[in-house]
Amino acid sequence: MGLQACLLGLFALILSGKCSYSPEPDQRRTLPPGWVSLGRADPEEELSLTFALRQQNVERLSELVQAVSDPSSPQYGKYLTLENVADLVRPSPLTLHTVQKWLLAAGAQKCHSVITQDFLTCWLSIRQAELLLPGAEFHHYVGGPTETHVVRSPHPYP
Repeated sequence: MGLQACLLGLFALILSGKCSYSPEPDQRRTLPPGWVSLGRADPEEELSLTFALRQQNVERLSELVQAVSDPSSPQYGKYLTLENVADLVRPSPLTLHTVQKWLLAAGAQKCHSVITQDFLTCWLSIRQAELLLPGAEFHHYVGGPTETHVVRSPHPYP
């Protein structure tokens, strides 16, 4: 794909431009029963978006998980700490820098990450988010047993 800053899901498709989007089989295309659209969100409204970054050493992590779970393994029960996992899967510095630069150029603010640095959560206006994610339109919905309010894009990104 060229860039090592490949992100999971839709973000990877946006950066690479070499794939076409195909929703997962379990993704809904219709509203669940009891939910109602309240219309498009105000373009100046702010929301937080979380972007997943490509992890490193995923195969090695899988091997370690198997080893600590196998009673016949000498590694059985020797679980990794969160810091150990972070050191193993943390995205490359190039990935992190490239994604941060892309988000800041789009106007993202107050970005923060988790200890493993494989997720970045940033605040953007609806307008900025729709420019950042071509084809996205954010709408307000209300529904569910506790009258939950959500903002989401009703259409898959192209």
